[in-house]
Amino acid sequence: MGDNELLQAIKEVIKNEVKDIRDDVNNIKDDIKDIKAELKDVKDDVKDIKAELNNVKNDVKNIKVDLKDVKDDVKNVKVELKDVKDDVKNVKTEVIKTNIRIESEIIPGILLLKEGHQILVERVWHTPDDIEKIKEAVSILDFVQKGMAQSIKK
Repeated sequence: MGDNELLQAIKEVIKNEVKDIRDDVNNIKDDIKDIKAELKDVKDDVKDIKAELNNVKNDVKNIKVDLKDVKDDVKNVKVELKDVKDDVKNVKTEVIKTNIRIESEIIPGILLLKEGHQILVERVWHTPDDIEKIKEAVSILDFVQKGMAQSIKK
């Protein structure tokens, strides 16, 4: 093999190697394009995630405000509940006082009224008999008086 042939063979080997390297470089360039596209998608996804995270942060902030309001409402309800309990306690005390008064003053008074009413009813029921007796007595007295008046006239 001569120098020319050797150079031609080396040239062919180099040409093939360069072609392979060019193919590899082109493949790498294509891969880089794909990676850049995917990286852009990842960046868009990260951007979307950041936006969602901001929304979540705002929601959490709003929830904290709402929770504070709920806590304040619960505190107010507890205060009002204490007032209601105090009112119920006062009402119970008043009911006890009222029951004691009913038992000690009103019921005895009603019993006395009932007793007096019974006496009056008995008198009213006996009154017609008494009226008849009085009418008889008046008739007798009238008769006696007329008899005496006639006696005196004679």
